Amino acid sequence: MADVLDALRSKRIYKDGIPLDVAMEIIMQGRGTQFDPELVDILFAGKKDVIEIYRSFDS
Repeated sequence: MADVLDALRSKRIYKDGIPLDVAMEIIMQGRGTQFDPELVDILFAGKKDVIEIYRSFDS
């Protein structure tokens, strides 16, 4: 989940990074199809921490 979230958020030469809320929505939409529901639930249970971590790097 961390790798997917980072890949969605990160700017690459072929794409811009996307905002955290959009990346989280993409992951939620893939719950049960592309992503293991338990792992998605774990990610979302720690959403507050994820936001804080990204904010610490954006500063």
